[in-house]
Amino acid sequence: MSALFVASLFFSLFFGLSCGFANAENEHTEKMRILTKDIEVSLVDGNIALLPPEAAKNPAENKEDEKENTPEKSSGNEKMRRYRLFIAVPEKPAPREGFPLVLLLDGNTTFKPAIEKAPDAVIVAIGYPGQEKKEIVKRRFYDLTSYAPADKIPLREGMEAPKTGGEKEFRSLIEKKILPEIFKHLPVNRDNVTFFGHSLGGLFVMKSFLSAGTHGFATYCAADPSIWWNGHEFMEKLAAYNKPEGLKSRLLIETSGIKTHHKSVTETNKKPVKDLHSGPNGKDVSEILRKAKAVDNTFYSFSDKNHGTMLAPAIKDCLQFALNAKNFKPQRSPANSLQPVEKK
Repeated sequence: MSALFVASLFFSLFFGLSCGFANAENEHTEKMRILTKDIEVSLVDGNIALLPPEAAKNPAENKEDEKENTPEKSSGNEKMRRYRLFIAVPEKPAPREGFPLVLLLDGNTTFKPAIEKAPDAVIVAIGYPGQEKKEIVKRRFYDLTSYAPADKIPLREGMEAPKTGGEKEFRSLIEKKILPEIFKHLPVNRDNVTFFGHSLGGLFVMKSFLSAGTHGFATYCAADPSIWWNGHEFMEKLAAYNKPEGLKSRLLIETSGIKTHHKSVTETNKKPVKDLHSGPNGKDVSEILRKAKAVDNTFYSFSDKNHGTMLAPAIKDCLQFALNAKNFKPQRSPANSLQPVEKK
């Protein structure tokens, strides 16, 4: 399998100016070229835009700044927000139409399993700088969700209600800024894009599918999507969905079979957390779409996996589903413990 060209990229926004992958600093290893680019995100009156590269702060000069990974940083009268893109490109000539593009959310955890077998595709995983898990959790709660009141959020012991409601802003960032830069600078086929998300990211992917119409991606992969979010508001959007003429997108929905609670969930708050997570899930969504003949969709359940342990095999499934559909076989470990694929 080909070696990969890998990039770790800091992304920033301010209206009207362009950044560029081409200006990134280079390092070389035996099998990869690693690029880093430090630019920042500025949100002014809700608009998203790009700052010139020289306006960005080098994270290497301020380790504490990256470690804290605060969602918003003040810079004069502007609010700055950083993202990190993890990018891998096969070290081989691209086909005439370009490589398939696989776009993943939660890049800090999804990038490594996505490149494990060096697929013949460009991989772009959107994540956050720094390693502080609590801060990353706070940021993804905002970026991947619609607004939800605290009583609709399954909070763990001692956890404050996170800020929510940034999904439209984040989707605009992806569609209007990140993707155009990818199409401009990387050898990809813009008609062959796969979008993967897990948990809240899976819900984000499902909402993106419903809102895309015929201009959506070729493939959507939602792993254990958080259909429960904000009182199952997604189900209302699903009920109002009408398949657009000429829709060619394909959809893979996968769920976990073992239901577990985070170690911080106590007996006191276990029932409220369970109640908020109950109700329709990814399987129900797949069934509704199948009956409505709304999309070419496949459902699969990892009966021996929980919400966390299903992530890596779900990513591998997504890659095979998108890049080798004719031979798609879900990950099976152990082989006899999983339910057969339900092709919708």
